[in-house]
Amino acid sequence: MADTPVEYSFLSKENFYQIVEEHLNNISKPDRSVITKEIADQIIYLIENNFKDKSASDNLRRWARQFIIKNNNGRKFLYKQISRNHQKVEIFVCTKEEMYNVFCRIHNGDAGESHRGQNSTWHFINEQYCFIPQSISNTACKACSVCCASGIVRRIPEAYNNKKISSTRTGK
Repeated sequence: MADTPVEYSFLSKENFYQIVEEHLNNISKPDRSVITKEIADQIIYLIENNFKDKSASDNLRRWARQFIIKNNNGRKFLYKQISRNHQKVEIFVCTKEEMYNVFCRIHNGDAGESHRGQNSTWHFINEQYCFIPQSISNTACKACSVCCASGIVRRIPEAYNNKKISSTRTGK
């Protein structure tokens, strides 16, 4: 499900990844709200080797059991198994590296409406993908030039507008 790299005019890739980095810098401790391709590849490797790779941490091996691999045209894709409305469902794992294209494609209107605002964008993302935090989706909507111009959102955060992000977290 990796998308062809594209640059959208309403939100630059540079600004989007500044939003992601700001999110990661502001969390109080390392978490798994965003997953990198490297971690996803490690999980795929663990699954393919029946979780027997002793070089991986116990925590990673335990966590990897929540995922499955699906093959599509010879490519391997990672899905997380979750419970939704008392049913087990499989949600596509979106890595940090794929996040810009996924967000922009959904926000721009693959589902019919374009620039639908924070809540609707988040709803569509949350239904199809995991590991895209709502705070990143909401901030990216606020940074969307089309949404700002139409009044769907109140403002572009100054930090993203000026292409400067300074983390409020210290000690990193």
